[in-house]
Amino acid sequence: IAWRASARAGTLLVREEEARDVAVVTVHLAPGRTGDPAFEAKVRRAAGAARRLLAGGRRAVALAYGGSLRVPPAAGPRQLDRILRALALCGEDGGGEPSDREAAA
Repeated sequence: IAWRASARAGTLLVREEEARDVAVVTVHLAPGRTGDPAFEAKVRRAAGAARRLLAGGRRAVALAYGGSLRVPPAAGPRQLDRILRALALCGEDGGGEPSDREAAA
């Protein structure tokens, strides 16, 4: 766990090193329910963390929600789009398992 980055982002971040010197970071979001102000704040922090991490260009970022990987690690602007789409769907079912709508996305 990257404790300093986690403290800045307000969510747990994990850093792994690959042989190509590209860090892989997973942004973790605990399950919650859409509309809950505390959960919505966590979603915004996760989106901001992903944006900042990808902006450096030397990180591959993944998204985990409720203990399951929702977006596999990758880099670049398309990855940010994938993460933001997945975050928009988190919380619809109130749990950590993908909803039918998420599975289809």
